[in-house]
Amino acid sequence: VEGSKGGKKGGKQNSTNTTNTEVTQANLLASITTYLNTNYVGYTFENAYSKTTIGTTTIVNYDVNITHNAIKYHVSFDATGTFTGVRIRK
Repeated sequence: VEGSKGGKKGGKQNSTNTTNTEVTQANLLASITTYLNTNYVGYTFENAYSKTTIGTTTIVNYDVNITHNAIKYHVSFDATGTFTGVRIRK
């Protein structure tokens, strides 16, 4: 079953009372794609997830995993696609 942002519904529940749902690169918000294209030119998309509050369809945030210049990044955005943080993944 496809989600509203093109990912698989019924994602994994985590410890913060949210559920992760996979989002395809083509279905990321335009503001997220613009941010990544501007700040990580030539990046490789690995995967992305939206987080929704359990029992609702309200998206809380987006997490995107990319590789740029051989470094793996976990880039976070709020529900509107505004950048909120980044960390290097091992």
